[in-house]
Amino acid sequence: GTIPTELGKMTNLSSLSLFYNQLSGSIPTELGIMTKLTALDFSGNQLSGTILTEFGTMTNLKYLSLYGTLSGTIPTELGKMTNLSSLSLFYNQLSGSIPTELGIMTKLTTLDFTGSQLSGTIP
Repeated sequence: GTIPTELGKMTNLSSLSLFYNQLSGSIPTELGIMTKLTALDFSGNQLSGTILTEFGTMTNLKYLSLYGTLSGTIPTELGKMTNLSSLSLFYNQLSGSIPTELGIMTKLTTLDFTGSQLSGTIP
């Protein structure tokens, strides 16, 4: 199945883990209003599309794991997630460079881009 857009209405939710559920389709933009989330894990699904720029509004997020089949570039907006300590985007079809904005994420302790097609330096 797909990720229901209605999940975005759960604005008080602090953790959302939907890993390895055979989900497909894109990540709904409606999830961007879930600003109280501290953990988000969609790993191991067959999701398509790109990483949402709306994730940049999730400033309370500490853990983000999107292991799977996403494509495109890493949005510069992720740099606004200043509380993030773990960012796992491994085994996606990501390309381009790692945004310099990620360099201001001082709480980041885990950064995993394994298996992606990224270029350039780590900020």
